[in-house]
Amino acid sequence: NIPRTLMASMDYSAPLRQGIVASLANPRIAAKAFGKMLQASFSQNEFDRWFYELKVDPRYEIIQKTKLAVADPHSPYLTAQEEAYMGNIVEKVPVIGSWLVKGSERAYVMYLNKMRVDLFNSFADKFENDGKTYENSKDLYDKMASYVNNQTGSWHLGKFENFAPVLNALLFSPRLMASRINMLNPVYFARLPKELKVAYAKDMSIFIGAGIAVLGLALMAGGGGDDDDKLTVEWDPRSSDFGKIRHR
Repeated sequence: NIPRTLMASMDYSAPLRQGIVASLANPRIAAKAFGKMLQASFSQNEFDRWFYELKVDPRYEIIQKTKLAVADPHSPYLTAQEEAYMGNIVEKVPVIGSWLVKGSERAYVMYLNKMRVDLFNSFADKFENDGKTYENSKDLYDKMASYVNNQTGSWHLGKFENFAPVLNALLFSPRLMASRINMLNPVYFARLPKELKVAYAKDMSIFIGAGIAVLGLALMAGGGGDDDDKLTVEWDPRSSDFGKIRHR
């Protein structure tokens, strides 16, 4: 897991990597999470304080019961950690590990955890206003937590979850890959409660629309000029470069 940890460090990639669907669809929540991410990247105390406040939150027990993916670097279990930072060997390297990698992990984990908890609370507030609590609508809350996990790139691997550290050594991000497949799976959409189908339709429309807009702007920017110095966009779904912007 060391190469992946190094590749995921020294940047603030969580908002537009694992969190891209949720970030685009919920800009206000994303802005608050981004602020917390910056604070946590420079402060272990700020990072630890957030975990303390979460654990005394009245909804924390429900968050645990619904299996919302709150990553915990303090845990001795690798499966409780974000898959981009599964392992702590690199963190033991002086300066690079203890400062740069550790700070990057705090930033990455804080952003995704903050997004998940705030999205969970946003949905829960709406459900409670409609008279739906965890006690009388357990299935709705469980599927809501699962949906938030998918949005933020952390699908539970089911019976393979205990093998996540091994799968991480073979695949860059198995939970992220599984979540993206789910978000594009019509069967998954069909099984969602009606309250979540509306959210799914809105979130995916924004995500796909933003992607098409970016590709369109890149196509326009690449038009004209020297053919050896322009941007190209691959629109053919049969190509392995489908949806990619490249500079020739």
